[in-house]
Formats: sequence, C-alpha cells, structure tokens
Amino acid sequence: MSDPSLDPAPPISGAASPAHCSECRFWEHRDDRDGYCKRSAQVPGAHENGIARWRQTHGADWCGEGMVRISEDVRVKCGACRFWFRPENGIEPLQYSDRFKDWWRGAGHCRRYAPQATSELGGRSFWPVTHVDDSCGDGRAKI
Repeated sequence: MSDPSLDPAPPISGAASPAHCSECRFWEHRDDRDGYCKRSAQVPGAHENGIARWRQTHGADWCGEGMVRISEDVRVKCGACRFWFRPENGIEPLQYSDRFKDWWRGAGHCRRYAPQATSELGGRSFWPVTHVDDSCGDGRAKI
C-alpha cells in the first residue's frame, strides 16, 4: 500500500489546467518571457554534490502537469520539506561549481526519489543538492 502523501501534488478540485507556463503554480519567473519549471524534484544522479537544475521554459509553453497558480507561495521550500536533508554544517564540496561558499552553507540533499536502476555495474547514485530556499512541486511539509 502506497503512502498517499508521497503521490504527486493533487489537482485542484474543479480547476482547469493553465493555458501557459506563466500561469502555473510550479513555474518560477526569471524575466518577462522565461522561467523555470519546478513541477518535479530532480532524481539522484551520478555526480556527487550535483546542484539541481530546473529546466527553463518560455512563459507561453505548457504541459499536461500544470496547475493554475492560486497564490505566489504554494510550493514547500526545501528547508521545510520532509525529503530534504541538510548536514549540520551544510555541504562542503571539493569544488564549489558556480555557487559561492555561503550558498553551500544553506545547501542540503533532496531525497524525494530513490536511485533508479541502471545498466552500469556498481554504479553509485548521489542525491541532488538544493538550497534551503529552493522549492518544487514534489515537496511535502515536515510532519
């Protein structure tokens, strides 16, 4: 029996799908035309301390998983999500990538999804890194 609280965010009762990404509750505006689709959490990958990168879309795009935005603050922040794990002192990678050291102090691992099967023998998976202030549509508040 599956835990219903782990299912994707339920549709809003009687609500229509948004006509465009710019009207979606999971879309984060970047500028007048573009933004980031934060519908789903990133799955574990092959790189240790890989930063989660949400895909950029045009505001006029759309998909079948969108939901109409009802307020600005509808996604659970990573820091308040039950799937997010932050080591006591944050994460201290060997290379800071394109983020400053201060960003890494507020970083943690999104453990929303289990590693996926692969054809690679002995492959290792690592949970993606997100920041305490990031959010996505798969987040669930801590109980």
